[in-house]
Amino acid sequence: MKGESVEERLTQVFKRLRAPLDAGLEERTVSAMVASRPRRLSRRLRITAIAAGAVAVVLLVLGLFPFSGKDLEPAQAFARIYEAAGEADTLHIIARSWDSKNEEAEIEIWASSEGIYRNERYIDGVLSYLHLQTPTRYTTYAHPYLHEFASPALSGEEIMELALRTSLGTYDAIEKSLSYREGATISARREWGLSGEEYDVVEMEHETSWGPHTGLKKIIATLEPESGRLVSLEKYFLLDGSWELIYETEVVEWDVALPTGIATVEPPPGTTLRRGTWWRRTDNVLVTEETEDWFVTLHAIDVNVNGDVYLTMSWVSKSGFDPGTYSGYFPVIRIANDAGVAYEQPDSASCIIRPRGSAQECFWTIKMLRQESKVALDLPRTVDITIEPAPDPGPTPGQKVTFPGISLPPRQDAEDLQRREVTEY
Repeated sequence: MKGESVEERLTQVFKRLRAPLDAGLEERTVSAMVASRPRRLSRRLRITAIAAGAVAVVLLVLGLFPFSGKDLEPAQAFARIYEAAGEADTLHIIARSWDSKNEEAEIEIWASSEGIYRNERYIDGVLSYLHLQTPTRYTTYAHPYLHEFASPALSGEEIMELALRTSLGTYDAIEKSLSYREGATISARREWGLSGEEYDVVEMEHETSWGPHTGLKKIIATLEPESGRLVSLEKYFLLDGSWELIYETEVVEWDVALPTGIATVEPPPGTTLRRGTWWRRTDNVLVTEETEDWFVTLHAIDVNVNGDVYLTMSWVSKSGFDPGTYSGYFPVIRIANDAGVAYEQPDSASCIIRPRGSAQECFWTIKMLRQESKVALDLPRTVDITIEPAPDPGPTPGQKVTFPGISLPPRQDAEDLQRREVTEY
């Protein structure tokens, strides 16, 4: 049905009805529905139209649900989505999305409690984006680059939540949206299908942006009442007074077998593969401290041939800060020592975000540049390291930790300790 207008698709719906409408009534109904709905119809509306007939369609267009039942506790209904995912073995999602330029993308997501997550995005049948997570590595593809490196292993529950977070957002982020986003609302209700089956439907609205537009976004999640598992998901953006469909799932399957080759990647021709193992350092933990809002961990320290110090660190929010809230704020690092050697923090660093339960953990490697000094390159032996994760204008200015008496390892015979293997395809 690609390329068909809403009017054409609605006309086809009416032609499939068991009791055809009078031609005049059909024409007037289609015209009214086209004027009332966005140019794209959700799968939910299409199915209801075919199954229930014109009366149900008109009611849905008017925003009324003929099978609605008792109200549910909204927060509880939303939380059950994530709880149910943590109890599942696998999850498979096929969806479509549209950007503000009306470019359609096809999305396929696989997730397994064994630690495998795969998210592919296609535009016009061509792979445009790939994210693959396995227990040992993290791979991303965006033409023409494929990045692969060792990464922190995620638990089965974290992998399943990652699959939902890609489509739905973290539950903590949803709660925060309700508390600090203007006009944010959430509601839940019980609905009955034509055959008597029950569904829990959760709706959330909040202010956000969609391309150059700013306005209300609506999320509609349909769940199985008993298990709490996601059945379908739709997203809309209020554009020019009409709810525009911008995302919908076409398939949501639980506990199905993973396809062969799900954990491998075949680079398309013209791809440049950059592979590194630097992030294996995150498997280590040297020391951990905490502030009011953060757990801060120092994973590894390396020193290059010039005496520059590489710090591999991570921090996770105690209160579930969304990565978009804090990962953009560059941390402030200070290294103090008795030898009188000064270190300068550069203006750039690499950061990788990983889900950790309901929060996000941000991993950094920062190269502290040793300044010119008469002190021997093998000195100092120990340093005090102070880290401020999200300084001003970040969300928690002034919160910092200090790791005293940290031993520096011997210098390595290389200047760039984060070198990557590069392969052309």
